[in-house]
Amino acid sequence: MRLFLLKKDGHISNTGFALVLIIPSLVVLVGVIAVPLIQGILFSFQEYSLLRPQQIEYIGLENYTRLFADSVFWYSAVATFKFVFGSVSIGFSLGFILALLLNQKIVLQGTIRGLFLIPWITPYIAIAFMLLYMFDGQVGIVNYTLKQLGLISEYKSWLGDGRLAIWVVILGNSWYQFPFHMMTILAGLQSIPESVVDAARVDGAGIFSRFRHITLPFLRNIMVMSTSLMVIFSFKTFALIWTATNGGPFYTTSIFAVYTYQLGFQEFNMGYAAAVGTISLLFLAVFAFIYIKAVEREGVI
Repeated sequence: MRLFLLKKDGHISNTGFALVLIIPSLVVLVGVIAVPLIQGILFSFQEYSLLRPQQIEYIGLENYTRLFADSVFWYSAVATFKFVFGSVSIGFSLGFILALLLNQKIVLQGTIRGLFLIPWITPYIAIAFMLLYMFDGQVGIVNYTLKQLGLISEYKSWLGDGRLAIWVVILGNSWYQFPFHMMTILAGLQSIPESVVDAARVDGAGIFSRFRHITLPFLRNIMVMSTSLMVIFSFKTFALIWTATNGGPFYTTSIFAVYTYQLGFQEFNMGYAAAVGTISLLFLAVFAFIYIKAVEREGVI
């Protein structure tokens, strides 16, 4: 080890110096990520209640067999899919469109870009309270506006209706996410060589042809990175949903992160909560693997 870290003249090597800088961070990462992760997986094979913390019993796969027969778990799985897919789809679409618009030369371009970043720096709690006031069943601005426009005949209980509540939190999460997509795609647009665009224009390529054959190929890597990160962030969203709906009504907005919290800290069943958390982690890992392999086959990365 000493020979690996030091040069022949006794001075520390570049590799050794890099290790000295990296090792403290690795120790912290292991302590705050790896250890809790392994501990959580071990809990999933145990009967562990916070009401009886001294009576921990190994029960094998019992938590998992119970989980797959649990209808609430499947409600949570459906809610998670809707929330993640809806949030990323809407957030990415809005961010992509705005990036294309902001890539043009417009008045106060920098100021407008800065204003569009406001959702990204807004805390989830603030967004949740904004949703509560906007979609309130009695005094919400959404009900008032829709009724004035004649689109509804009576006020709706947006957060009290399971069919509507999930879309309210999806809109809130999409609003939070779109600046990230916008800025990453905008950076990609500005990295496209102007000479390539000019050459295509000289060859007679129209705007749609240039978009299809130049813009999209240059943006593919960025789009993969952007959507992958937002899928992961959406998957673990908690504060927004918990503040706005508490996972209700009737578990319709209880995505995996919320359902795990409900099991662990409301029902005090840490073993079962750990099983749900482990399955959700497995779902996310499978998605990441399939997604990356699919784009690799397409030659994107």
